Amino acid sequence: MQPLTSLECLSLPLTLNAIEEGAFANATKLHYADMLSIVSTDLIEQMKNGGLQRLGLDTQQTLIYMPTEYGETDETNVVTGKPGSMRTTKYRMMGDWDYMVPYAFEAGSIENTRLLAKSDIPYTVCLPYTADIPTGAKAYVLDSRSEQTLTFNEVTGSLEAMKPYLLLAADGDAWLNTPTAQTLPQTGTIASYPMQTDVLGYSLRGTLKSLDNHTATNMGALILQSDGRWHPVASDTSNLRTIDTDGTERYYDLQGRPMDAAKKGIGVRKGKKVVVK
Repeated sequence: MQPLTSLECLSLPLTLNAIEEGAFANATKLHYADMLSIVSTDLIEQMKNGGLQRLGLDTQQTLIYMPTEYGETDETNVVTGKPGSMRTTKYRMMGDWDYMVPYAFEAGSIENTRLLAKSDIPYTVCLPYTADIPTGAKAYVLDSRSEQTLTFNEVTGSLEAMKPYLLLAADGDAWLNTPTAQTLPQTGTIASYPMQTDVLGYSLRGTLKSLDNHTATNMGALILQSDGRWHPVASDTSNLRTIDTDGTERYYDLQGRPMDAAKKGIGVRKGKKVVVK
């Protein structure tokens, strides 16, 4: 078998009876593995006894669906059951990956690896689950518009699933984890913009998938930058650069997620447009 370095999604066939050891060790971008069709009791038993790791599947980053015969497990990201009745003890959501879930399931708790570093500029956040507002942080929703001014009102309590917010982590770093058991929606039942809040002429839209800048530009999208203002998205770049108040340079995609600072493109430095070469 050739190294599966570009594999992102995996669905195994009904006829499968064996898998080579380490078969998926190079698939570092694997979002999910669908093994629900496996009927070989020997193969299921093999994977139950440490076989997932031996196959090279990293359960800390890959969502793995196993048939009911796999039995109850405390493994992170290992979902067992049948479509319509599936559960995992803990779902670990990779904050810098697109949300890819082929079947809805209940998670006993949710860990989100995305860290919102302390900042005086709000982050844009949209989650596929309900979570308490992080301690020390403040959340805001789009409320109204007066001429060219948009007003965001503070909300308290929790962040609703599938709803976009501005989240200000001015008092310290913030995590988006939750111990609350709830059902995670499947990718196929939600649009690129699962929910939006509208005011006259503007919408705050949440997305669980990355958008390229060309698409965002055609939509007339704006992105919140380090100067605290909303700027049009440049159509000829895949990322934008911002400068934190302490002088730290950071790159973000259209969802505000950190990206590789080595990437080229047009960015914003201290409120001015710059070209990163």
